[in-house]
Amino acid sequence: MVSIASSSPVEWRRSISSTNYLISSSSDLVSTSFINDAFADKSMPWAYPFTEAEIEVMKNNCVILGVYLTHESNDETASQRGPRFEQVGMARLITDRLTMFYITDVFIAPSERGKGLGRWMADCIREIMDGMPHLKRAMLMATPESGEDPYNSHSVRFYRDRMGMEPFEQGRGVVAMGRSAKWWEARENDEERQ
Repeated sequence: MVSIASSSPVEWRRSISSTNYLISSSSDLVSTSFINDAFADKSMPWAYPFTEAEIEVMKNNCVILGVYLTHESNDETASQRGPRFEQVGMARLITDRLTMFYITDVFIAPSERGKGLGRWMADCIREIMDGMPHLKRAMLMATPESGEDPYNSHSVRFYRDRMGMEPFEQGRGVVAMGRSAKWWEARENDEERQ
């Protein structure tokens, strides 16, 4: 059973069509430039790039699962022998590593989509959740495509099927609440004016 209770990284490896991939929680592998490229991508409209110092704060206060292409370096002149890692995906897990788990910023680089990496990462996240015996609640926000039924959208079905997530229902003694940030409201207003 996989556990993130300690600070030791957890890892999974997979080969797809002779390409080797790694999913790891090691913060040493996380690429600041990849995170900022992902946050600038149109498929993540809620995000925006940060400074390197801000990314360091983020890395130190959550678990970032990175998806990496692994390249073996056999070059005698290479400064480092062994594998090199190129980040191609990520998910941020905001957690106390014991009772609470919030999944956000799930992203696979456009060049790597369609290979099953998102499904694999979701399975790894589920394995982490299953390894948390005191977990009270795991949460995420799914963004349906425009015009989709929000409760039966592709993203909702994906997270339901892969991770057992369900929309919060009224009448179960729990009220899911939130607050939009001022920057988000300003951004939405700017987009409406254009």
